[in-house]
Amino acid sequence: GGRILEGEGPKYLNSADSPIFNKSYNLYALNIAKNTTDPSFILVEGYLDVISLHQHGFKNAVATLGTSLTQQQAKLISRYKKEVYIAYDSDDAGIKAANRALGIFENEDIKVKIIHLDKKDPDEFLKKHGRLSFQKEKERALSGLEYTIHELKKKYNLENLDEKIEFLNKASEILAKVSNKIEQEAYIKRLSAECGISEESIYAEIKKRSKREEKKELKREVNAILNSSKPGEKDRQIKAERALLSLILSDINVYTNFKDILTEDFFDHELHKMIIKKIIKSYKDGEIIDTALIINSFSPELSGQVAQILGSDLNFEKTLKGAEDLIRTVKLEKVQKQIDKALIENDMVTLQKLLTLQKQLKGGTC
Repeated sequence: GGRILEGEGPKYLNSADSPIFNKSYNLYALNIAKNTTDPSFILVEGYLDVISLHQHGFKNAVATLGTSLTQQQAKLISRYKKEVYIAYDSDDAGIKAANRALGIFENEDIKVKIIHLDKKDPDEFLKKHGRLSFQKEKERALSGLEYTIHELKKKYNLENLDEKIEFLNKASEILAKVSNKIEQEAYIKRLSAECGISEESIYAEIKKRSKREEKKELKREVNAILNSSKPGEKDRQIKAERALLSLILSDINVYTNFKDILTEDFFDHELHKMIIKKIIKSYKDGEIIDTALIINSFSPELSGQVAQILGSDLNFEKTLKGAEDLIRTVKLEKVQKQIDKALIENDMVTLQKLLTLQKQLKGGTC
């Protein structure tokens, strides 16, 4: 890959993805940064930013290879550290990329802070201001929520009453999605002081929007299920997914042993995704993982279907070996669908890779 030095055009250019290199699954300098004692990564956009940071002593810096952060890269980060400082360019594109990254990291339960470098990228900032100035900006980094509200505030003139009301309405939408009540209350107090509006009024607006959000989420869940394909009795993948969910709930060691595989993305059926998402959250929160609790956590419209799925009388071996066989079945079914697609599209390169993978799975590789 390379970086443009002068003129217009994409700032970073990468070679095309191949079986050997896929930028969506890689982070530049991870091989060095993952071994540092610092509990966090510094995430930047490109190679030169990483090189400059390493030269200035920040050996925990990695780059997304000039592309937007992907879910696969976030998963890679979560394997080594649970905190990230984002130091993207402070232009409009960088702000947009940082906002997108916040949502991706939230899915991986990674704590995020944003470093603001005043319209410069890290390489430019370090060359002009040096290591100590960067360290100070790092110490002043904003939390994800703080950054989101800070960027929102910049769009409004709070001296104007109409714009102040619009800002508070938008901020209330953001705070309505915050599950941590202490964090939510802290921001209510801050907004009240900054805008001269009572805490009670802001809280009432947040509560109203929270109820709206709950209704929207319920509607999304129901629509997702209604739009999902009906699992046929002969669909091996659907039956294997159901069996895995039942097995996890009967023996949490199954999830503990295969948690890197049994992610939300592993499951194709929409309701199965929702079930495993709740199981994963309970596991991370240290809560008891119980079939009845999982069923009751769904809306009345969906709980019946969830109970039917988790109570399915499927014939499978209720052991870790049984779980491994079920995982292999799901993977084989997914690969077969990809093979069918490659045949239709006459994509011989992809087909050859898929046939090799299929052979490995049939040979016992999980």
